[in-house]
Amino acid sequence: MDEVATGTTAGPATLARLFRDRAVSSPGDLAFRHRVGGPGREAWEDVSWEHARALVEPLAAGLTGLGVEPGDRVVVLSRTRVDWVLAHLAVLCAAATTVAVHPGGTPEEVARHIDGAGAVVVVAEDVDQADTLRRVRGDIRTVRKVVLLDGSYPDRRVMTFEALLAHGEDALDRDPGTIARRVDALRPDVLATVLHAPGAGPTAAGERRTHAAWVLEGRAAEGGDEGLRHLFTPLHEHEGHALLAAQLVHGFGVRVDRSGEPGE
Repeated sequence: MDEVATGTTAGPATLARLFRDRAVSSPGDLAFRHRVGGPGREAWEDVSWEHARALVEPLAAGLTGLGVEPGDRVVVLSRTRVDWVLAHLAVLCAAATTVAVHPGGTPEEVARHIDGAGAVVVVAEDVDQADTLRRVRGDIRTVRKVVLLDGSYPDRRVMTFEALLAHGEDALDRDPGTIARRVDALRPDVLATVLHAPGAGPTAAGERRTHAAWVLEGRAAEGGDEGLRHLFTPLHEHEGHALLAAQLVHGFGVRVDRSGEPGE
């Protein structure tokens, strides 16, 4: 395990710091492999650590431009895909907390988790999810903006993933150090994720894990150079985030493929 990747040479280890250190120490190495293209034209695309950082930091800056403050909750409502992972890393680099909500839940379940978290932003997969959120908008009053991974939606409170990225790039042009300062100030005992399992009761608070807990689990996980690991489990479950934590510590590549999810 290299010293830079564990964060031991640059301050307390958090997932956000591990991500930045990994991008600096291994910029050209493979971080993610994911599918692109429509049916019949699908191909695999590789994303290096350097490329991932070039996406994550502007996304994080875009979130701060939406008013996301350290400790705020950002919900991700999507099936497993590489954009889920990038959005999650951006939330962490903004010093906020990712709240993972099962995308197949009923509108009432989705609203309960969003409202219970006090989320200020929701990253949703597509227009179907935007429709779900529109139906329960009276129950999620803390949400300021919805960001769509796919498509656009005729509502001023909804923006595209590409628009968030562009706004963040503009913000970094004005203040290149804005995300670095948040990452440097982030403490290991800060809450990183809240994972909501499907079918949980109305009073369930979700699985809550700090940066320190994930880093510890990632360090305990098996490393090695045996090739790509496969991420297909839903990211509202523990297993997927444990794999991502181990990846940040050990530096292996991850193939993100939602074909293993039910219904795919």
